[in-house]
Amino acid sequence: MNIYLNLRLVTVARRNALKAFYGFMTVDLDTKVPLSTVQRWASWAERYGEICTYMKPYRRLLYGATRRLQCATTILLDQEVKRAVRLYGAYDVG
Repeated sequence: MNIYLNLRLVTVARRNALKAFYGFMTVDLDTKVPLSTVQRWASWAERYGEICTYMKPYRRLLYGATRRLQCATTILLDQEVKRAVRLYGAYDVG
């Protein structure tokens, strides 16, 4: 992440943006997904939600999918969570 105070600009490093894009796009959403993967998505959504504010509402869906579950769990994603993952994967933050 780069912060330019004079320009009032915050950007994401290209490497980090590509890593998040890859992480969102390489998981089969129609099978059970490890809880750690969903937590990673929620973390990226939190980070990039500060830069792209209109994506903020979707991070709540990702965090909601991880509530009251143990770390070794795999979960089936509902349609809203799948949609949020696809939106974050399609959003070009780089």
